[in-house]
Parts: sequence; structure tokens; C-alpha cells
Amino acid sequence: SDDMLTGCCRGRDVPSNCLHLCSRTEEITLFDFLQCQDHLSSASYCLRGGEDRSPCCRQRGVPDLCLGFCSGDMLTMDSSHIACVPHIQDLAECIQLPPTGVGTSAVTTVFTTPGPVEMAAPGSPRNLTAVRMSSSSIRLTWLPPAVHMADITHYVVRYLAYGTSIFQQVTQAAANGTSVVLAALSPNTTYQFQVTARSPAGTSLPSKPVVQSTAGDVVDVGLPGRPRNLQAVQFSPLSVLLSWQPPQDMPGTVTAYVVTFWNMAEQQPHTGTLEVSAAAADNTA
Repeated sequence: SDDMLTGCCRGRDVPSNCLHLCSRTEEITLFDFLQCQDHLSSASYCLRGGEDRSPCCRQRGVPDLCLGFCSGDMLTMDSSHIACVPHIQDLAECIQLPPTGVGTSAVTTVFTTPGPVEMAAPGSPRNLTAVRMSSSSIRLTWLPPAVHMADITHYVVRYLAYGTSIFQQVTQAAANGTSVVLAALSPNTTYQFQVTARSPAGTSLPSKPVVQSTAGDVVDVGLPGRPRNLQAVQFSPLSVLLSWQPPQDMPGTVTAYVVTFWNMAEQQPHTGTLEVSAAAADNTA
């Protein structure tokens, strides 16, 4: 449980401002890697149970340069790890998976006559897509895993509304296919979705996440609200990393963000435009 994880982290002297990392549901961002990096080793150890998560990261396409974050061998990020930035979410989700000795297991040994037989958990569902249906519904479609798909009994859809920290989930029997319509969603809200496959041998790793927004509930949509929680962190001597959250009001209408910056010494403004697609998982520049 999260209480046990928090206790583990407290026992390893993780300060209160970084204890939110000791959770399997909290979103871990690049700023957490930078601002809590002195305590990432302790938080990562408690989440991983000391296990090496490199296989999970490799399956998600994380570059070799970044695999140290998955194994626990390298937990300090600097400008030499710029290639790891697009994979922060994959790194975090692999670290947050329960240890194989707790909860779900990657390999289960089933004893039959005359000896033990190994049953492998299914692979991850593939090609997850999300299509906006209305102001309150989105259709998800995916392909079965490429390996060990014959024994799948259920698919589990997990989704999270931007600006919240609690995942919701829907379970669907495999016999009902690989598509589901999620209803009763909030209008003008951006959601992140993932799917896992279950079989008697265990639960797969999650699919790659996708992001989609519900439509507005009025014809005249109007302007979106202001971006929220803008943060700036020096990433190297010559670069600064900006991060923000989508507007609370009508985030689904955003097509681009305009970042304005200036040199305080020269008092000369410079303006750049960052194009953000509807499928963008992070708002960074």
C-alpha cells in the first residue's frame, strides 16, 4: 500500500516535500527527477523493492543511456541526459510497477504432473488509440498483445484526468473484444489512458499511454483558460526547462502555446511558439 511505501521512504530519510514520489499512482515528472534527485535512490528502491526494471524500460523503447534510472544504478539527471526527457513517463511507470513478489507477477510456476510448467504473463496491448465521441465520452481501441495472448481473460483500462492524481479503471472481459466506450467523462477535459491484459499467469505491462480530450458541451467554445503551474528549472548553463499544466477551462481547445521570454540585461523580448498536438503527454519547452 501507499502507507507502507511512505513508511519505507521515511525510514530512508526522504523529506516530506518528496514523499509524494513514494506512491504507485502519483505522476512523477521531470521536475521531480531534478528537484528531488538526492532522494530518488531511496524512493526508487522502495517502489522497485530493489528489483531491476531495465527489462520494462527496454520494452518501452527507453534508450540505453537512461536504463540506469530503471535499475537504480543512476539517479542523478543532468544536461548529458537530455535524450531521457521524452521517456520520463516510461521510466516512472516502470519504477512504479509492484515488485514481482507482491501483487502481479511476470512469471508464475504452475505444478502439474510430471513436473513444473512455466506460464508467462501476456505482453502489453498494442496500438492503443482514443477517439473523441462527445463532450462526455471517448472510444478506446487496441490490438491484443503480440505474445501469450491466447490465455487473456480480461483487459483493464486505467485513465486519469489532467489536474487530478487518482486513476480510475474499467475491466472488460476479453470475450467482449478490444474496444470500449468510456462514458460519463467531464466535458473539456484532457485524459490519459492505458490498457493492461490479464491472464491466469499474471498481468501484462501497461500499453503505451495515449491522451485525448472530451469535446465542449456548448457550440460556442470560446477561449481556453490560462496555463497553470508554470515552473522553470535550469537544465544546463545555457538552457532552462519550462513545464506547465493545461488550462482548467476548455483544455481540449488548445492548439498551441506561445512562450514569451526576454533578456533582463538587454530588455529585448523574444517570442517563440511551441506547437502542442492533441496527443502530447507533457507540456514542456
